[in-house]
Amino acid sequence: MLVARLRAGAPLIPWRVPGIRTMFNGFEYFIHHEDARRANGMGPRTDRPDLDELSWRMSGFITRRVARKTRPFGLLLVRDDGKRRLFGSEPAAVLSGRATELALYLGGRRSAAEAALSGPDDAVAAVENANLRM
Repeated sequence: MLVARLRAGAPLIPWRVPGIRTMFNGFEYFIHHEDARRANGMGPRTDRPDLDELSWRMSGFITRRVARKTRPFGLLLVRDDGKRRLFGSEPAAVLSGRATELALYLGGRRSAAEAALSGPDDAVAAVENANLRM
C-alpha cells in the first residue's frame, strides 16, 4: 500500500502546478537566503528587481491570510515606489517599505525586516499580535 501511494505522487496541491511551484519555491528560497544573510550582518539586496516582483506578488497571498487574522482591521501594503494594495477594510494598519522587506515582515521575520508599521493604534496592535507563521 505504501509503495502504491508513493508511486502515485504528491496529492493535488498548488505545488504540483509548475508555474505556482516555481513561484512558491522561489519565495521560500528567498526567505531562507535572507535569514542567512541577516544572521551574518548583511543588509538587504538592492540589485535584484526580480526578487522585488516575486516578493510583491507573494505578499498578496500572505497578506490575504494575515488580514483574516486582523479583522475588523485591514492591512495596507505600500511599496517604496508608491504601489499600494489594501487587504481587508478600513481602518487599516499600513506596512511600508521595499517589496522584499514587506515579504520578510509578512513571512514572520519582523525584527529582521526593514519595514515600517503605522496607522491607527488598534489596527497596528492587531497586526503585531497576529501569528504570521506560514
